[in-house]
Amino acid sequence: MLDFKSPLEVLQERQPDLTYLKVFGCTGYVHLPATMRDKLDPRAVKCIFLGYSQTKKGYKCYESKSKKKYITRDVQFVETSPYFEGTSQEETLSEFFLLLSTDHSANPSLPVTNLHLEHSIEPLNPATDHTITPSLPVTISNDNLDTSGDVLPEGIVDHIEQQSSNDQDRAELLRRNPPRTRQPPTKLQDYVAHTVRYLITQFRTYQRLSPLHTAFITAISSVHEPKNFHKAQSQGVWQKAMAKELTTLEENKTWSIVLIPPGKHAVGSRWIFKTKFNSNGSINRHKAHLVAQGFTQKFRIDYKETFAPVAKMTTVRVLLFVAINNGWALSQMDAKNAFLHGDLEEEVFMKLPPGHPQSKDSKMVCQLHKSIYGLKQSSRAWHAKLSTAFETLGFSKSSADSSLYVQLRKNDNLMVLIYVDDLIIIGNNNEYITQLKENLRQQFPIKGLG
Repeated sequence: MLDFKSPLEVLQERQPDLTYLKVFGCTGYVHLPATMRDKLDPRAVKCIFLGYSQTKKGYKCYESKSKKKYITRDVQFVETSPYFEGTSQEETLSEFFLLLSTDHSANPSLPVTNLHLEHSIEPLNPATDHTITPSLPVTISNDNLDTSGDVLPEGIVDHIEQQSSNDQDRAELLRRNPPRTRQPPTKLQDYVAHTVRYLITQFRTYQRLSPLHTAFITAISSVHEPKNFHKAQSQGVWQKAMAKELTTLEENKTWSIVLIPPGKHAVGSRWIFKTKFNSNGSINRHKAHLVAQGFTQKFRIDYKETFAPVAKMTTVRVLLFVAINNGWALSQMDAKNAFLHGDLEEEVFMKLPPGHPQSKDSKMVCQLHKSIYGLKQSSRAWHAKLSTAFETLGFSKSSADSSLYVQLRKNDNLMVLIYVDDLIIIGNNNEYITQLKENLRQQFPIKGLG
């Protein structure tokens, strides 16, 4: 009716996969994981194939030397080589009956030790297992076996009694790595964990500070700054600080409010609040900084290059050495809100900051024309803007340090070193230095630091 075909082949029109089936009683080499062997031990053991596990996907194999039964998928079979090849009939039957009498399916109470994901070992316990009569016909002589009942040969009985007495010893041998006592590292013996030998209050005190310094430290620890916009909008001083910051950015033409184009990405923005103190501890002003969330920018979309050169410390020391040895004038200047003056080359859109009058409209965004704190390319844009200003004034960039600009005349020398928003100016002509400061103040809000 099925034309010598299996039901699977008839229903699904494909032949069943029989590669999983192996020859019963053939030789198999079971791979031992690293936890079950030492460095010089063999990586596989020769076993006999007993069948298939009913509880997990794996082959049941038995090793006669160590009296262990393995259930694993990591095994190589030699189906053309029988395991008992070259042994006598009595030895073959003794091993065969021992294997059949230790089937785990006949006695599910046998302990199973899982040592690997694909390996498990079932230690043999013939004394507690039931005897299973072999289903294959075996010719047994009367000298070796009593056929009147299910009685094992005398040698097998003695072997079973000996195995029963050694069950506890074999269970201890299965644990190759006994637990060891955990001790703290020796490097921690010099540390005292619970008691403090030298209290910081005995060596650090505010009694030696001046009254102004004490007032300053007390004011810093007593004033708490808001961490987000929701806490700051309920305080009038911070509302005025945010309004002043927005006015400054709009006067500087940092952005223009536009509808976000389709397919464009807008970076986020947030407020950072800082309290400025005087030297006597009184509050100078409340400052609110609007920064962009640069971590939301995408490479090659709203930024490309981010590197900006910084003056080397070696150049700073050499410049100071030259000024001191030649008796030249030395000045230092600082640019206010330096990063807000850099021109952006990329098209960058930013979400309206919280507190802006049009912030409720999600379609309106800020198209940035100048850099703002938080953008990845802010420092590069500021350095490019300042470098262009120095080149316009007749300075040339040094080949030794890209942050050093030099202007050499017949008898007058002028050098400027840029360190982010700080400028170090040296020269042998005070008039040229004063003229340089005035030219820079016309382009940037720069203050002198002496």
